[in-house]
Amino acid sequence: MREVNEDCAGVFEHEQGVMLAAVADGMGGHRAGDVASKMALDKLQDLFHAADHGQDAQAWEQWLRESIETANTYIFNYAQQHPTHLGMGTTLVTALFLKNCYLIAHVGDSRAYRYVHACLEMLTEDHSLVNELVRSGQLAPEEAEHHPQRNVITRALGTERNVRVDLQRFQYVGDEQILLCSDGLSGMVAEQQIKEILENPHSVDEKASLLLQAALDAGGEDNITLILVSHQDEAGSAK
Repeated sequence: MREVNEDCAGVFEHEQGVMLAAVADGMGGHRAGDVASKMALDKLQDLFHAADHGQDAQAWEQWLRESIETANTYIFNYAQQHPTHLGMGTTLVTALFLKNCYLIAHVGDSRAYRYVHACLEMLTEDHSLVNELVRSGQLAPEEAEHHPQRNVITRALGTERNVRVDLQRFQYVGDEQILLCSDGLSGMVAEQQIKEILENPHSVDEKASLLLQAALDAGGEDNITLILVSHQDEAGSAK
């Protein structure tokens, strides 16, 4: 239903056997949220291809945090120099896949999920007003789903000079699927329906298409962007 697509996403592969996936959901509307999300992805891609950390998870953790902070500064400074873009920003959720583990980092309310052992688990916690209200006990979780301010985020990339990045490391625990998405998917499709799609025997591409169609069937009120990564434990590879 949106006239402008403010989402941006990318999957980048490094010659050292590392893969980076990222989804950004721009905010600011006429203040160029689409510009902010593209700037975030472009900066991450450039920094990723220039990195040289082999399979050192600790070094990649530091790189990921610092790179997101660099992207934040890049967007913030651009907005300061272009008055028509003041106030623009973007969410960001990333997954960096190494051979023995993967890293999830995010700012805002774009999400990362893991489906493994027949369970769907949300790996990120929304940086949003309604989530703060739920955490403080002022709002029930079921009320949050339909709250009129459910799209108000409390942390974003590019809106302030400094940003706090949430980052976690996960070990592979089996044949798992990692889903990154903007709230065009998570805000329209219930987690039970996401789980049902991921647990069926279709290919990765088919599952991604089914997730997209589910969000469209639910109304498609926002831009819908997702990345689905399937990791086969025995092969030790991601698709």
